[in-house]
Amino acid sequence: MLQSMKETRWRREGVVAIDDTLLPKAGRKIPGAGKLWDPNSGSYVHAQCLVTSHYVDQQKDYPLGFRQYFKHGSQEAERSGFRNKVELAMELVDECEGLGVAAENYVFDAWFLTKKLARHIEAQGKGWASRLKANRIVYYEGRRMAIKEFEAALPREAFKEIRVLGKSRWVFTRVLDVNKLGKVRVVICYDNGDLKGEPVYLATNRLYWGERKVVLSYCLRFRIDTFYKDAKQNLGFGGCQLRSLKGAGRHWLLGFTAYSLLKVRICRSRLYGRVQSDQTIGAECRQAFKDLVQNLIQWVYKMANKIPVEKILNVILT
Repeated sequence: MLQSMKETRWRREGVVAIDDTLLPKAGRKIPGAGKLWDPNSGSYVHAQCLVTSHYVDQQKDYPLGFRQYFKHGSQEAERSGFRNKVELAMELVDECEGLGVAAENYVFDAWFLTKKLARHIEAQGKGWASRLKANRIVYYEGRRMAIKEFEAALPREAFKEIRVLGKSRWVFTRVLDVNKLGKVRVVICYDNGDLKGEPVYLATNRLYWGERKVVLSYCLRFRIDTFYKDAKQNLGFGGCQLRSLKGAGRHWLLGFTAYSLLKVRICRSRLYGRVQSDQTIGAECRQAFKDLVQNLIQWVYKMANKIPVEKILNVILT
C-alpha cells in the first residue's frame, strides 16, 4: 500500500536504519523475555528484545520488519537456533532486498558495525554508514592507534563548518584503514566551533562521499529511535502480555501497521504540501480518535432517524 502512493514511496536517496529495542516485562512466562542489559538505564532488565528495520528519508519514515532476539541457552533459542543480533540484522537486510526497497544505504550504530554485517551489505551492492567507537583501531602512516588518538593529533584548522538539517557542525574527513573493515571514509564531527566535548566518529564504505552526505545519512538513523518512543507511548507497542510467540508477533505487526497508517495520514494531509508537517504521532493519534468519534456520531445520527446530537453524545460519552 505504501508503495502505491507517491507521498510514501521509498526512494534511492533514503536509508534503511537497523537497531534494536527492549520491551520490559513483568511476567516471567512471557515468550523470549529474559535478563538483558539496558544501556539507557545502565542496568539489567527483564525484557523482550527486537531487532528492527526502518525506512527513512527527509520527508517520511516507517517500519519495515523485525526479528525477535532470544538469549543463548533460552528455550526459544534452542528450538529455533540461536542467532545473535548481527545475524538478525543480516536477515533484515535480506528481507529488505527481497522486498525491493529502493534505499541505496543502510545505517546503524556502533554496536552493529562488524565486518560480517558490512560485507553482507556490500555483497548486495549497497552502502552503509555507522558510528565508530572512540577506541576503534585505525592504521595511519604505519602506526596503529585508536581513532580518538588520531583525532587528538589533528590541528583545529583541519576542521571545517558544514550545515546539516539546519544545524552547524565542524568536521574533518579522511579515508583511513580501520581495523577489520579496511579502507573506509571516516568523519570526525563536533557540534561546536570550539571543538569542546567528545566528537562523534562516523564511517562509511562510500569512499567518494563528502562530509555532509555522511553526517546527513547517519542523522536519519535517529528516526528509528523516535519510532520506538512513539510506538511504545502511543500505540501500545510494548504492552503485549500474550504468552505465545505468534500472538506477540501479530501484536507488533499491528503496531507497525498503525504507525505506517498514521504516517500516511500525515504525509497526505492538505497542509503537508505547503509546510512540512511537524505533527507528532501522539498528536496524530488524538486527531484520529476525534475523527473516529465524529464519524461514529454522524453515522448514528443518520441511522437513528435524526435523534438529536446531544442525546447521541450522552449515550456515547456516559
